[in-house]
Amino acid sequence: VEISKTDKDIIAELKGPSESPLGGPRAAQRLNFGRTLIADQRNKRLVELNNREEVTWEFKRMGQISSPQYVEELENGNILFADSMLNSIREVDREGNLRWSYGSRMKGTGPGQLFAPEFATRLGNGHTLITDTRNHRILEVTLDGKEVWRYEGNKSLRQKILNPTRAERLENGNTFITYNNGRELAEITPEGERAWYFKMGNDVFLPPVTSADRGKKQMVEKVTPYYNPIEKRLIRSAEEKAMWGMEAHITLMENCLMKSVRASLVLMLLEKSGTVVKTFPSPEEILADKFGKEIIISFIMDPGKDAEMVAEDLRFIGEVEQAQMERIVFEEPATAKA
Repeated sequence: VEISKTDKDIIAELKGPSESPLGGPRAAQRLNFGRTLIADQRNKRLVELNNREEVTWEFKRMGQISSPQYVEELENGNILFADSMLNSIREVDREGNLRWSYGSRMKGTGPGQLFAPEFATRLGNGHTLITDTRNHRILEVTLDGKEVWRYEGNKSLRQKILNPTRAERLENGNTFITYNNGRELAEITPEGERAWYFKMGNDVFLPPVTSADRGKKQMVEKVTPYYNPIEKRLIRSAEEKAMWGMEAHITLMENCLMKSVRASLVLMLLEKSGTVVKTFPSPEEILADKFGKEIIISFIMDPGKDAEMVAEDLRFIGEVEQAQMERIVFEEPATAKA
């Protein structure tokens, strides 16, 4: 899916041709001439689609690919991909010949071993930067397999990098790491010191952390709802039948335990008053308790229901500090003047 940065609308959506649709795509890279390179995990293949969703290249050689998590085209035209089931990083040419690899089918932490890596990228110096996901570490290796840099966190400060899924080398030489299921971000110096850190799940936004404040956390900004074109049409269509799109803004108490349980009770109550359209954060994040104390639930309220009465019922749920209802209003697109 390609999404607009400005309004978060879906610009393009790729599903693959009808005879061989995508199955669990894990990564995609936009190439020139409108081509898109995709790690198609469940289909155990790498596939390249043109802008008409036709297959222009495919790699699915048995025994050479099993669970691709990431893929990128290199400057030499070859394809680099991370395969978590084969515990390896592999480079193949456009004819499907293996040109380079690191790792082995046998998982481990020893030289030349990985455990379920989910990302790898070729650096400007020719080395390969790898997120060795299940070994909870980042490696930089040369083309001859020599390890030249490693980061596993700061053991003295008990700073671990659990399940890293992406690593990028910045222009200043530091390495930017995403880990803990995308909940934590860190910028690491070549010496292994943490220059910047960010953790999802809180509702307060703080100024960016500078290098002088190494080790401090930066929290995420308040939840902001957004709607794609399909959701907008659904809500507008309901309004034609006098069913209003509403947002329930819920604030839980500061020391609320089992936030996911409270959120579930809120959802159950709202489902008695209408149809839930969307939640912020996502349902998966709510169930995993990966959010702060604020939730926004969008729903289409049934005819005859009173918004303030629904909000009052929400306030009676234990550990709900505040509940407010707001009407969903979309700005109409500007029309050209004659």
